[in-house]
Amino acid sequence: MWPICVAIGENSISKILDLASKSDLQADLIEFRLDYLEVIDHSELGRLFEKIKVPIILTVRLKEEGGKFKGSEEEREEILTKCIGLRPDFIDIELSSPFLNEDLVDFAKMNGVKIIGSYHSFQDTPPTNILLKKIDTASRLDLDVAKIVTYAKEIEDNLTVLSLHSAAKKYLRDMEIVAFCMGENGLISRVLCPLFGSKFTFASLGAPTAPGQISLQKMRQIQELLK
Repeated sequence: MWPICVAIGENSISKILDLASKSDLQADLIEFRLDYLEVIDHSELGRLFEKIKVPIILTVRLKEEGGKFKGSEEEREEILTKCIGLRPDFIDIELSSPFLNEDLVDFAKMNGVKIIGSYHSFQDTPPTNILLKKIDTASRLDLDVAKIVTYAKEIEDNLTVLSLHSAAKKYLRDMEIVAFCMGENGLISRVLCPLFGSKFTFASLGAPTAPGQISLQKMRQIQELLK
């Protein structure tokens, strides 16, 4: 089966834990969208980690890239730095973040935390050369994963994004890639991106956290049909 990360966006740790416990045997990774939380309590997060058996991704998504975080960039940096100290498997940070720099990358590596450098476009799918520049930025920062997610206005946009897996090889070195499209027209790339080289794809538990995101159960059903 192709690897699936489930994205969980809830306003409390108890709700997160309830959903995560249901996904534990079916999901390959779990992403916790901390920007959905009313209060971010790192000690509670630490206890949550003890109950999850699959790799964990933490992110505090920027409003400009589809998130709900209302604080300053300084506050977001502080939250994410504390999150690295908790030693999840991955931290997802937008490539546009001013604090995503060599010092933060070194701190993550010291703690054994891998960094996903992400780019989200909720309006459209930019040209290939623009998307490759994002991947090049992630490579120059020595990140572990480059994540490129765009909105598919046309079915052809899926081809643009899926082709990144081969087009980006010169930038990847040891870095991996996740690349697919959002929106109703982007379902094809959501399902097929692992076949093209994506480290994993995304599905939802509970309410979707992005346009066109389908449930974990539905994604597994589609995968079974394509086996």
